[in-house]
Amino acid sequence: AAAEPVVGVEPLPPHFDLDTSILLAGFAFEAYLSPEGGLLDSDVRGGSTSYLSPFVREVFAGVLEVTVVKGDGLPKADTFGLSDPYCILSTGGGSSFRTQTKRLTLSPRWDETTRLYVRRDPKHQMLTIRVLDEDFLDDDDLLGVIRVPLKDLMA
Repeated sequence: AAAEPVVGVEPLPPHFDLDTSILLAGFAFEAYLSPEGGLLDSDVRGGSTSYLSPFVREVFAGVLEVTVVKGDGLPKADTFGLSDPYCILSTGGGSSFRTQTKRLTLSPRWDETTRLYVRRDPKHQMLTIRVLDEDFLDDDDLLGVIRVPLKDLMA
């Protein structure tokens, strides 16, 4: 017999990622059990090493450091022939990052560095960088996208 729907319970919205939610709950639980969770050790020359808890090492294969430097010759997306570009970087379920929006330019310079967690089996994952034009009244416009296999970035 088919299960009857539960009255008053809404289905999960399409943008809800159950795996990420469970992962975040695990992080919260880990932080509650051991507030130190990890340790960042810095040396005198400005270098640093991050020691992560066993939970983090079980879920993630590693950390990818990415620097978004600049864009050149972006498409015109606004009325005045310019764009308000920003980038969204993601590792396919690991983590994501959004750069600042650069106003009124087709050649933005970000110089922003971030670290993205990479889930297990990185050889089958991609670094995706989407460049969008920020709009105030409409949906943001996609200016371009690039996908780089993580296996091409691994030593």
